[in-house]
Amino acid sequence: MAIQAPSKLITIEEFERDYADKRYEYVAGRLEPMGPVEYDASGEEIVVPPKLKHGIVIGQLNVLITNYLREHPIGVVLGAEIGFVMRQDPLEIRAADVAYVTFERLQTSQESRGWLPFPPDLAVEVVSDYDLAAKVKAKAQRYMANGTKLLWIAYPDERSIEVYQPGQAIKTLSGDDILDGGNVLPGFSTAVKAIFAPLDAIKGED
Repeated sequence: MAIQAPSKLITIEEFERDYADKRYEYVAGRLEPMGPVEYDASGEEIVVPPKLKHGIVIGQLNVLITNYLREHPIGVVLGAEIGFVMRQDPLEIRAADVAYVTFERLQTSQESRGWLPFPPDLAVEVVSDYDLAAKVKAKAQRYMANGTKLLWIAYPDERSIEVYQPGQAIKTLSGDDILDGGNVLPGFSTAVKAIFAPLDAIKGED
């Protein structure tokens, strides 16, 4: 049975050696699982992978942003859970479901232990059934506090998107509302319902 595991205090060396290729984040010395935890027969801790709806929405957002970037080659959309060093002191490494970074930032940066040494320009989090609302909100605040310019939080069950931008009130969009890329993805726009449209093909529970 899956449980929400408490965070663990570890060193960055231990994180890099034992957890960097798994579904964990590193926040001020604490190991943070990106989901509930199960234990196998040997007692090893395993983070439960996301379910179908989560993956479908991530895939659709990747497609929409990638199609935009074919016409506007200004940056790159990154695969799920690439590590970003949000800050150095205390060290905080986060991973988004979908992320976008400009080519300019990539070309002028130095890698930090293989992670990108800055927060993404755009971060997208897709809320899973097991995500705690308070934890999602706290992670959103960390993105914005550390320099992310645009954050979308997608809620598959509600089929809505929360939009975070520095100095602006949080917006909630759904249905025919238009989600745009602001100054981060200038000219990008899509109806919110298009992001969730593939879910219509799913019957029953994921």
